[in-house]
Amino acid sequence: MNPTLTLILSVPVVLAVVNLMKRPPVNLAGGWSALVAVLVAIALSAATYLLADSGLYLHIMQGLIVGLSAAGVYDTATASAQYNDSKLAEFDAAAVEALKTPPKKA
Repeated sequence: MNPTLTLILSVPVVLAVVNLMKRPPVNLAGGWSALVAVLVAIALSAATYLLADSGLYLHIMQGLIVGLSAAGVYDTATASAQYNDSKLAEFDAAAVEALKTPPKKA
């Protein structure tokens, strides 16, 4: 894998891993995020150095990127569905109120 491409793709991977660690069961506190980000970046750099010649590193990184992307798509879709459900509930409540109100005579 091209070192420049690896560096560019590593930034969102580190960000996603740190964000995942902020959720249960890890519940990483905000103050530790920077340290964990640096440690994850060092681990990825060491893995690049040690495993770059084998196909294993490439496949691990591809799996990690695809998995984190899928998790982001799932989170976005879930948030969108919740937003749509709340808007639908507001619309339903307004429609019921409109049906309860007798029509105004002109």
